[in-house]
Amino acid sequence: MNRYARIDDKEKLRMAKNLVKSNNKKIKKALDHINRFLAEREESKNELPIFLSDITDIKEILETGKLPDYK
Repeated sequence: MNRYARIDDKEKLRMAKNLVKSNNKKIKKALDHINRFLAEREESKNELPIFLSDITDIKEILETGKLPDYK
C-alpha cells in the first residue's frame, strides 16, 4: 500500500505547496550565488576562471538549500 494513500487531498496539496516553496527558495539562492559570481567576474574584467568549486557550490545549494561559506 502506498504510504500516502491514507493522507487526504488537502494534506497532499499542502505538502506539494511546501515542496514547491522549498525548491523555489533553493533556486533563488543558487541564482543569487551565480549573480554574485558573475559580478565578481565583471569587476575583474572576466579574468576570473570558472572553477569546479563554483559549480559544486551551486549544486550544493540546489540539493540542500544551504549557502556555501563565503570567505
